Amino acid sequence: MVVEKFRLPEGLREARRRLGLTQDALAARAGLSVRAVRDLERGRVPNPRPATLRRLAAALQPPDVEPLAADPPPVEPLAAGPSAAAPAAGPEALGRSRSDRVGTWLQVLGPLLVIRDGEPVPVGSARRASLLALLALYPNTPVAVSDLLQGVWPDLESPPPELLHTHVSRIRRLLGAGGPRLERVGGAYRLVVDETHVDLLAFRTAAREADAAWADGRPTAALESWARCWRLWRGAPLADLPALAGQPAAAAIQREITAAAIRHADAALTSTVPVRGIAETALTPLTRLATLDPLDEAVAARLIRVLAAVGRRAHALDTYHRIRQALADDLAVRPGRQLQAAYTDILRADDDAGRAGDSWAGAERPYRWPAPAQLPADIPDFTGRDTALAEVRRLCDPGAAPLVVISGAGGTGKTTLAVRAGHLLRERFPDGQLCVDLRGAAPVPAAPVDVLRLLLTALRVAVPDGLEPAAALLRSVLADRRVLLVLDDARDVAQVRPLLPGGSGCAVLITSRRQLADLPGARHVALPPMSLDESVELLGRIAGATRVGAEADAARRIATACDGFPLATRIAGARLAARRHWTVDHLATRLSEARQRLSELAVGDLAVSASFRLSYDGLTPPQARAFRLLGLWPGADIPEPTAAALLDLPHTGAEELLEHLVDVHLLASTAIGRYRMHDLVRAYANDLASAVDPPSARAAALRRAVTHTAGIARLTRYTLLRETEDAFPDRAAAMAWVGTEYTNLTALTQLCRDSDLDIDTSAAAHLALALSYYDKDCSDHLAGERHSREALRFAEAGDDPWLIAHSRNQVGGSLLMQFRTVEAEPVLERALTEFRSIGDRQGETTAIDNLGLVHLQARRWDAAGDHFAQALRLAEEADDQENQALARLNLGVLTGMRGHYRCSRELLTDALSMARRIEHPSLTNRTQINLGCAWRELGDFDQARACFTEAADRIRREGGRTELGWALCELATTHRLAGDHEQAARDCRQALRILRQIRAPYEESVALIELGHLATATGHPTQATEHWRAAHHILTELGSPEADDVHTLLTAAHHDEPDEATR
Repeated sequence: MVVEKFRLPEGLREARRRLGLTQDALAARAGLSVRAVRDLERGRVPNPRPATLRRLAAALQPPDVEPLAADPPPVEPLAAGPSAAAPAAGPEALGRSRSDRVGTWLQVLGPLLVIRDGEPVPVGSARRASLLALLALYPNTPVAVSDLLQGVWPDLESPPPELLHTHVSRIRRLLGAGGPRLERVGGAYRLVVDETHVDLLAFRTAAREADAAWADGRPTAALESWARCWRLWRGAPLADLPALAGQPAAAAIQREITAAAIRHADAALTSTVPVRGIAETALTPLTRLATLDPLDEAVAARLIRVLAAVGRRAHALDTYHRIRQALADDLAVRPGRQLQAAYTDILRADDDAGRAGDSWAGAERPYRWPAPAQLPADIPDFTGRDTALAEVRRLCDPGAAPLVVISGAGGTGKTTLAVRAGHLLRERFPDGQLCVDLRGAAPVPAAPVDVLRLLLTALRVAVPDGLEPAAALLRSVLADRRVLLVLDDARDVAQVRPLLPGGSGCAVLITSRRQLADLPGARHVALPPMSLDESVELLGRIAGATRVGAEADAARRIATACDGFPLATRIAGARLAARRHWTVDHLATRLSEARQRLSELAVGDLAVSASFRLSYDGLTPPQARAFRLLGLWPGADIPEPTAAALLDLPHTGAEELLEHLVDVHLLASTAIGRYRMHDLVRAYANDLASAVDPPSARAAALRRAVTHTAGIARLTRYTLLRETEDAFPDRAAAMAWVGTEYTNLTALTQLCRDSDLDIDTSAAAHLALALSYYDKDCSDHLAGERHSREALRFAEAGDDPWLIAHSRNQVGGSLLMQFRTVEAEPVLERALTEFRSIGDRQGETTAIDNLGLVHLQARRWDAAGDHFAQALRLAEEADDQENQALARLNLGVLTGMRGHYRCSRELLTDALSMARRIEHPSLTNRTQINLGCAWRELGDFDQARACFTEAADRIRREGGRTELGWALCELATTHRLAGDHEQAARDCRQALRILRQIRAPYEESVALIELGHLATATGHPTQATEHWRAAHHILTELGSPEADDVHTLLTAAHHDEPDEATR
């Protein structure tokens, strides 16, 4: 190809500036030193070398145009006839040039470039370029301000956030309208783009399309997509910004590029598609990658194979020797297996070609046995498993001797996945595919020597006697071949080890119900249950998509009942397909009863229970007992200490049994020390327990589990009420435990209520009481009422005065927080009487404080003040810090409601100090929000905003959504009064969304009232009326006296139509 000379030096400088490149950037793109570029532009090099000019010409191509020195040859079909001729490559085939693009286009796959309407535009300072580049490395992902500051100003120890503001504004102007968008997200910035805005996303799309097209047998489309990839890639990501070279995202993007080039090369090298020039298409990216990283052996191995494939054998061998020397000089190592194998294959190919030419010239060649192709037929309705399938294909690189173990429970589709992967990998292994069933789950698994006999026979080799000679012969036969070996249903490592080939060209796929974690060199792909959508799709493929789609809800119920097991879903689909008169809903109803579900999931010789039985039969008696009893657990996952109690075993013995059940996929490990059974497996274990274990043993196991869990739940009471040192470290730890165990505590409470296990009622009460404490902390007052009433029923059944009083007080508190004042007052009065009768001063203080809140809600100010003052006095006498802080908080709220804001501020300041001192998050949040209200009423909006903002930030970290909605409402009110209506609207609408999501009606009414005030302030009276009318309806339903205040607002807004206020 002729390279047009530049008119030096002016032409070079003009071309560089036209692309918006610095001298550093041009040097990086051309692979020259900055000094060389500078000398050329200044005319100091009168006769530059042609190679230098070619590099500069390639580097100065317009954006997204392939470098001139690396144009690939055309790709043409070999098939004869006019219909097979490839069309001339035009703009549609090559992809639209970015120089013709309208809008803003960011390029990070090389030096940073910003192209607007086809022309490069300067970004500005190096700092601004670094900021834009850093955001573009993480497209559509919030990048924290702290990370941006550290990345752009690495030379400053603690760069202030203000440094970003000017650059952010300039970048927004640079991006313009209608294209990439830079937005603020909390404490982070996000660059919102799609593949039409940034080359990175366009590259990823093209790479995905190439992979998909190749897998679907569309080579021309795949090659066009790969060509788009290499037109987008201009060099090392952000080569002109060395400060960002250490960013993990930049390194990850370079790895993506390298992986795409390797996939392209592997496809080209293993293809049997009759397309001329297919190998040449992979040459350009491999050459450029080898230039960027000469020591990348995976790239180098493909490069020399491609060079040999296109007839450039001498160049391939020279490339190998050059890389070998570089490895020796720079790293003092020899070439690895991939590179050495590529070199050896080239030499062997030459020798084979020579021998063939000498030995068989003019003679008939002998018959060659066909390569074995033992894979079963592919499954036509294979569905889902995209991630697992892609992972298996990625791991099966024939140059790396891959050994892949696909493990999972019986019925999860391991064999189906292995067969599908094998068919898709056939081109990579042209010497054959071997497949054998090891019968690992059967009572008598296949012996390794018998399997070796099958494999060697398939390879047309005489079989020697004995295990070791047969294993050695298999390794010898496969040493120089590319064969895929599928070993299905392996029992253990001992069965598999003699069957493994020794050469680097083969791959082994193993399926097993065990993890085979002790198999050296294996890469593991764990197969979880299918997703709900995948299960529904599989059901439709078997029973008919139209039929299943017409009853979508019933189909999802069937998929849920099948618990993500493809075998179960396949059986359900087969039953529907065989019974055309059944509706989908009819089968869903039959499967809805857990006790008969396993019997329903059987058709012909397929049965889910039979699959599970194979795994169960391989257990020892202690393992089998543990499996059966664990099926009785009513919760979600079970902690290891609880499992030990259920099994009546010490920690070490229980853990050993649990981990073995995990290894054989009858149990799943969800986290360290936590285990879970899938629903169908649990149903099978339950059936076995009912058949094998006597009722007394089953009941005793559940009682042990309930007693153990209730003992920990009792510690939450000790921690919250500070009754003993033998408890959780602090309140946060106690509530974190309840949050983790919430589902389990709920299930155990229901078990205690509905079963006849003769469980201690005080234990059951402590389970429900712990739930009510957590509900209160999360402001879920409906759940709190339900659980506290349950605790009260258990406590009354056991005649435990302490539990009765505390449970009743929890019921009253839950009613109070729902503004059901009339119901709450008698409940709390009775709880107060009970506390006094048992001499519980702390409980008495809490009940008095709650009664004060009753009077406060009813606007009985004097009575409320008397109760709060009495609660404070009792708390001070008992040195009860929490109740002192709570009483001061309530007194502060009361004095504020009566207009004494300075006194309110002092009381709330004291309460906040105490709440922080005792590390009570919820109390701290509520107090600080109320303190902000006091500051606002005193006219100090800055102090008010600081209180609300600090509280909101802390609540976001802790997850209290009701309190977050409240804080945002108060912050919105402050912004409105300060004149910032736009920010007020944002905060208030965010609060309303949160409060509606969690169904907090009173707090929702507060947000609606504020939105009404805001609408009035901005001149939208109709909207104000709508918001106030909605708030009035909520408060009326709650029976809150505040409904009268909203009625007054409505009357004032519609003084000419008074009847509108209550419509």
